[in-house]
Formats: sequence, structure tokens, C-alpha cells
Amino acid sequence: MSERYQTLFTRLRPHRIAVLTNVDDPMWQESCISIIAFLSQQWGGYHSLIIPTDGKTIDITFWKFLSAFDPDAIYFYKRSFKDLKRWVPAEAESRMDTELKKLRAQGHEELEEAEIREQMLKWPADGFSISQDLTQELLDRLSPFHFQDFYNVMPIHMGDTPRYPLTKVADVVPFVQSPDALFVLNDNLPQDRRAPPSLWLFAETGVVSDQLQRDLNEVGVTSVPKYMNTETDGTIIGWGIEPGAKLGPNTAFSFSRLALATVRSRFAHPFAIPSIIVRGDTVKDFCLYYAITRNNGRALWLPQWFIPTGGEFPGSLISAVRKLENMAQSQHCDYFSLLSMSATTAELSDLTALIRQHMSSLSLNIDDGNDPHYLDRMLQYPSKVYIKGNIDRITAHQIVDDKLPGYFESPMPAIFSEIKASNHRWVGEISFAGHPVPRHPELGRILITGPNMQEARAGIDGLAYQFPGALVTGDDIELQMLRFSISLPSSDNIFRIVLKKCGYECVISDKGAFASESTQKFGSLDKIVAALRDAKTQALLKKFMDDSENKEGVHDQGTYLRDNRRYLNFAPMSAILGGVEQAISLIDEWIAHGILYRGFIFKCSRCSNTAWFSVESIAQNFTCQRCGTMQQYKHSNWINSNEPKWEYKLDEIVYQFLHHDGNVGLLTIDALRRQSLGNFIYSPELRIRLESDPKINMEIDICCIMDSRIIIGEAKSNNSLKAHGKKPMQVMAKYEALAKAMKASGIIFSTTEPEWDEPSQKAIDHLRKHNPLLRIYNYRSRDLNLKP
Repeated sequence: MSERYQTLFTRLRPHRIAVLTNVDDPMWQESCISIIAFLSQQWGGYHSLIIPTDGKTIDITFWKFLSAFDPDAIYFYKRSFKDLKRWVPAEAESRMDTELKKLRAQGHEELEEAEIREQMLKWPADGFSISQDLTQELLDRLSPFHFQDFYNVMPIHMGDTPRYPLTKVADVVPFVQSPDALFVLNDNLPQDRRAPPSLWLFAETGVVSDQLQRDLNEVGVTSVPKYMNTETDGTIIGWGIEPGAKLGPNTAFSFSRLALATVRSRFAHPFAIPSIIVRGDTVKDFCLYYAITRNNGRALWLPQWFIPTGGEFPGSLISAVRKLENMAQSQHCDYFSLLSMSATTAELSDLTALIRQHMSSLSLNIDDGNDPHYLDRMLQYPSKVYIKGNIDRITAHQIVDDKLPGYFESPMPAIFSEIKASNHRWVGEISFAGHPVPRHPELGRILITGPNMQEARAGIDGLAYQFPGALVTGDDIELQMLRFSISLPSSDNIFRIVLKKCGYECVISDKGAFASESTQKFGSLDKIVAALRDAKTQALLKKFMDDSENKEGVHDQGTYLRDNRRYLNFAPMSAILGGVEQAISLIDEWIAHGILYRGFIFKCSRCSNTAWFSVESIAQNFTCQRCGTMQQYKHSNWINSNEPKWEYKLDEIVYQFLHHDGNVGLLTIDALRRQSLGNFIYSPELRIRLESDPKINMEIDICCIMDSRIIIGEAKSNNSLKAHGKKPMQVMAKYEALAKAMKASGIIFSTTEPEWDEPSQKAIDHLRKHNPLLRIYNYRSRDLNLKP
């Protein structure tokens, strides 16, 4: 039975959702307004993503935003005839007339025209849908809440209101501190003035739909018109950049953020992230801007409305950029980045020159918004939203055999004056100090179990579950309390679960066992890799591994015996370590940890066999290991000295660890750990085989969970990935297939050599090129911090 103590961090938050929209939608701005109208009614809806897609694929850029955002649920916007009637009524009437004639021609004369037209408003206006392949990819990569192995991306339509499991804003207002007025933006500008595009304003203020007004009016919130003709152009532009400064907490999106707090990692430095300007008039440009504001909070979208024509003064453009600059200055950021998904480099250069002409001190550069390294830096520490008062509850628990004894009782929102189980729904999130759980669709339902549990998921921030449970009986929240069991498997058991789902069985390999036990002997991963990197201890370990024959007359290089092991006495050890004191200190420490053993080398008087004898195995006599003769050791039995010398033996487990190049794997794991954000665990090397065909097997040198992402890979002591008769490209294909089956996020290839040979480097480059969503790590000796 294994026991340990584990610190748990429990947080509560609203659901995080992403909405997919048709990248080829000719009315994309109107569709995005309808999406924002839906999000404005959802508690926490401001902190959502809108992602463009053709229904089959998603651009790499937006996959990265989705991965960092880590949605609980994914929807797609489905245009209907209702959209056409709202935005292009003439087209709607024409299409409905055509459909009506078809129905009449089919003999449906009994149907009332008004009733038919009302039903037609729900009909799809186009064939946009999410393919099964993309749905599976969303499940595999993001692990949203799902039932068993099934997931379905649900549609939302114009005029829809948030439904189970989401919570409506109007259901939250009566139970938290809330404004009593909702501002309704009213464009009543005279003809000589132009308001910014509606979508540009609504992206930050939200959309006050008729339904939202009715719902809020019913709970005592009054709708107050906010007329534009009484405001300056600069003030109106400010509404779309920092609405809280001008409109206070009275916008639709402000209501969606009631009782919520935005937090960032303690490692995040807002001044280190550029303030971003996105130029363009496509749905991708808008969605890029929208995603940046939700992840980092400091961005500006510049559609054509802001770009002057005919040499006119760029008043609106400069006003918008200055307001972004003011936001940046408050966070001590002085770097601005110009991005676009559609504009040419020449257009961006012209825009940069125009801005600098009026703001010469602004540090503005054109960057590539599709560059994965740029995106990784920007998304390293995304914003997160939690319920105030429930951002972090820290508790310590005993873990017995990878399980929490008894039940864990979920907390409830502390900021609510009263909780109505039928209307109030949220997500609980549990993370484990020093023990990340990887985002994977298989793990949630295994690690959290209990009566009345809904779907659970393993996300990027830990385990997440929905509250209340699957069955709600009345409004009394005490009757809906969730009490569940938590499992927290070791790293190798997590890999066993993941590999079992892929049809593999696995065990820790011999090399993995040697590495694991050697790490325990040294005391920790930090200590063993320090020894492996230190030039002197590295040289000492290499000398113990030296299998060259003894040279006659040379007595300061240790002794190589017939057991194929080298034994060192004090003289060569002190020479290698740089002094007597250093040798004394290391010998005492390593003997205490079972890394070295003291003994003597004796030669048998009967059969002349020379062997090493542990100090524990002798008294005044020794027994020959070859002929079995017991004899007193005399001057004739020891060699090359007048008195027997202490001879030191390297522990056999450590020897096997080094002999099988286990040092390369540990150096690689440590290098990865140092790149992580602090959440890192690893498994010893695993040997896996396909359950349906045991002949298909392989060893995985690197198996780690880095910032809740699975990383696997190969560690080599030479410069070639060639192994067991397989060429580097074949080895690469093997890892590529395994990573996809395991839903791993990355593959690492490491070598202690300065560079890979040409076939291996080509294979790595090929894998990276054809798998842009798979993080490929390529470590050489310099990356492992090994000195040449």
C-alpha cells in the first residue's frame, strides 16, 4: 500500500465556450453579431472565443488559441432564414416564396401560409455544418465535456438563449451585487457623422438583444438608452476599446462578468506582451482580434472604417491607437505589434508609416500572426476567469494507492446570496500541486467518479466537473451536493490508461527501472542530472565505465577485472575530482547513498583468480569466487601495494543505467522540465506492445506530462535515429502514429551529440513540416547543457 499527501487547488468558474462560425459566410459580420448576442446572455459569455472554420479544418493559428483557451463546450453558428429576414429581408422573402411554391406543388394545400412562413424561419439558410472528422479532432485535442467516446458540436441560431448546461445572466443578477441599469447603445448620429461598425463596438460592449432586455427588466434592471449624438467621436471610439472607462459596469458584456474575476499566472508579465493591432476586413481578422482580447486583454481591431481615404486626416485611426496606447502605458508596455490575416505587407507598411507620422514615439512593428513561435509566446500565460471568492481553495489530502479516501465535497460559489439549483450552473476545477493531469478525453471519467456526476473532463488546468449533478431535484442546493471519488494515478499509470485506450499494454522497461532506481539513489532528478552534467563527476562515472584492458606498470587508472567492471582506489578518484578533499566528500556521500561500495581486490592463492570483495563479505579470510577456497588474505593476495587499498565499486544498478545510456533520457527529461511552467511529471522508459499483435512493440524513451500535455520521444547517445534496422524516417513514422493514437501534444528527439546526421535531421524536419499542430522538440548536446 502506497501513501502520500497531496495538495489540491479547487476553483469555480462559469463554462468556457467556443463558437465556430463559417469562414465563407458572406454575412459574417451579421453572424458574429448574432453570436455575440447569444454570448451576452450567458454568464461568463464575454470570455468566449469565436473561431472561423470551413466545417472541415481550422487554421493552425486558431487551433493554438483554442488549445490555450481550453473550452468546456463547443458550438457552431448555424444561419437560418431568420438571419436572412433580419439582415436581407428581400432575399428572405424570395427564398421563402420559392419554397412555398414547392410545397404547394407537392400537394400541401392545407397548410396555412403564415404558419409555413413562421416555420421556415427555422430552416437552415446554407449547408454549413461541422464534419465528423473535425468533431473528432476537437474531442481529441481539446477534450471538452463529452459522454463516453461521443461528442457532438451543437448548433446555435439567431435569437437563441443560453440553455443547459449554461447559466443565463438574468438568473445571476438577483443573487449578486449588480447594476440597476443596462445601457442600450443608440446610433442617432446626424448624417455628417459616422459611428464605428456595429460589430466593432459590440465586440467589447456586447449586444443588448430584445430577449436580454426582457430578461433583465424582469429582475429589476432598467434599460437606459445611450445616445451617440451627445458624445464626441473619441468617446464613442473609447466604448469599443475600453468600455468600462466610459460606460462603467452597465454594458451587456459587463453584466456577463458579474461576480467574476480575471486572473493571470504569477509568471505572467503584461508589460512583456505587445499591445496588438489587427488590420483587416475578413472574419479571420476579426476572430484573431477577438481571441487576443480574451486571452491577453489588450488589442485593437482596425477594419476599413478607420483607414482614411483621399488624404483626409486619420482622426478616428489615431484616436483608437492612442486609446490603446493609454491602456498599454497603464501596464508599462511600450511595444506594439501590427498583425493581419488578410492585408499585404505593403498595406501594413503604409499603415505603419501613417501611424508613425502622427505618433512618432510609438514602437510599432509588423509581425506574423501565423508564426507559431510568436503565438506560443503570446499564449504562454492566458487570462483565466473564476468566480470571486472561489479562485483558489487550498486543501491537503492523504492519497492511498493513488486514490483519495472517502468522498470529496465540492465547494459552492461563496459570492451568491442564494443558489438556485435549477438555474445556477458552474464548473468546478481541481488541480494537484506538482502532479499535472494531462488533457485527454479518456481521463476525466476515470479520475472523477461518483453518484449523480455529469461528464468530467481532464483539461489544461486540471480536472473539471459540472455542478449541479446530472439529476436536479428542486431548488434546494443542499440536496444537490456533489460528493465524488478522486483518483490520482502516478505518471506511469496515467500512461498505462492512455495506452490501454490505444490498444497497447505497457510495462516499465529494464532501462526505465535502472533509471528510476538510480534517481532514487542520488536523491532526486536534480541531483542525478547535476552529477551527469558536472565535468568532474561525469569523468569519474566514465572512468568506472571504462572497459579498456589494464596496462602493465600503470596503477593509477583503476583495475579492470574479469567481471568486466573497473574498480577505482583513492588515487585516481582524487585526480579526477581535482583534489583530496573533493574525493573524500564525494566518496562519503555516494557510499551513504549506495552509489559506491568499499572493498578489496584479492588474488586467490589456489587458482590465481583476481576479484573484488565487498568489505561486508570478509573478516580475516576471503572465499575465492571461482574455486571456492577459503583463505586468509596475506601480502601475496593483494596487488601493487604493501597494504591492501580500499577499492571502490560502482553500484550495479547505476552501472546498468549508464551502460544502457539511461543518462540521455534523464538529461532530456530535465531539459524539458526546465522549459515547463512548473507542472511536470514523467514516467520511466516504457516498453509497449499491441494487444492484438504482440509482435508490434517498441520502447518509448521519453514519457512525460508537461504543463498538462503528453510528450513522448526518443533519446540517443549517438547522432542517428536509425534503430533495429529501421531508417530514421521509419522511426519518425512510428512515433508520429503513436503520438496521434495517444493524443500526445509533442514528440522530442534528443542526442548527446552536437548535431544529428543528415538523414535524421531530414526526418525531424519532415515530421515538423507535416504536423504543424504537433510540437516537435529537437535537442542536441547544447540543449541538454552538456559541455563539449
